[in-house]
Amino acid sequence: MTGYVMAATDAGGERFGERVVPTAPTLGEAAAFGDSYRMNYVSVRRGHDDITLYGRDATGTWSVLVADAPPSSSYKRVAGTTSCADRSRSGTPALRSASSTPPPLTATTC
Repeated sequence: MTGYVMAATDAGGERFGERVVPTAPTLGEAAAFGDSYRMNYVSVRRGHDDITLYGRDATGTWSVLVADAPPSSSYKRVAGTTSCADRSRSGTPALRSASSTPPPLTATTC
């Protein structure tokens, strides 16, 4: 069975550290991992399953930003929507879930 891959990343998604753990990390474990690399984000994925993203705010407090979000490959461009660059002007999300059920509430990544 595949373990969980924790990746310490910057705001642009560049990975600075990675570790495989046998069980899903707790918020405290993800925070400690991110702190060890001085990064503000930690992503956790098991194989090709959904991803969980943890983040640290300006006060240094860690929280779950996105829980069990589908991988980006499960999203498709929807006609009539805007890109992330246009999002600040229109407020319209550029991507929608390709499945029949809507994706979980997620933090904006634009």
